[in-house]
Amino acid sequence: MTFLLLTISCNREVNKKESDYSNKTEETAKEIRNDSSYYSSKHEDFVRYVLKDRVREHGFEYVVENIRYVGLFPVDGLQEIVAFSDKNYPKKVKPTDYEHFILFCFRYSSVTQAKLNFDNFYLHTQLDTTKYDAVEQSYIEMHEKIKGASKPGGLIVQENEWIFSLVETCRETPTGGNWDDYEDLFLSYIGQDKDSITVLNADCGKMTFKKEKRTTHNNGYN
Repeated sequence: MTFLLLTISCNREVNKKESDYSNKTEETAKEIRNDSSYYSSKHEDFVRYVLKDRVREHGFEYVVENIRYVGLFPVDGLQEIVAFSDKNYPKKVKPTDYEHFILFCFRYSSVTQAKLNFDNFYLHTQLDTTKYDAVEQSYIEMHEKIKGASKPGGLIVQENEWIFSLVETCRETPTGGNWDDYEDLFLSYIGQDKDSITVLNADCGKMTFKKEKRTTHNNGYN
């Protein structure tokens, strides 16, 4: 537990602090252009494959309070937040809930910072609930929020300076088939240069993220 507190505390000293984002809820959204040259990154290629011409991109300049999910991720060194949703869903309201999106992307100032934030996100999920009296209240609250957010499922991956959060639900996948295949599809895009990659995986209803080593190819998508 001491290691957990020291690790998280050190992380808060790096680059931008959470206060840098307070009272700022500016958001811009646009439809992604259909020309293939725009899709220069692997995660954008994945989104385009899944949603075709229905892709809607959301670029957040700051941590947005009305989309609570983005607040679960560390802000230290945070440079950019991008999310993608289906422009046909939801139809009558603005996307605000976790399940309204298919992918959240957090870009940090360096690979080292992204790795540290990924590790600290995982450490938040591993708090021993029997020792709450020895843990700072803010860590307890974050642990509970992450636990609640894991209920519908999801896959979190750190690759280079990015942390990706693949949205999952207790319903069918955006491409049909099962969620394992959908996760493999995503990993085949962002991990093309690796044989395996470490992920935090939550299944529907399990209320926890588990750290796993997953292969990134040999699944027929590359």
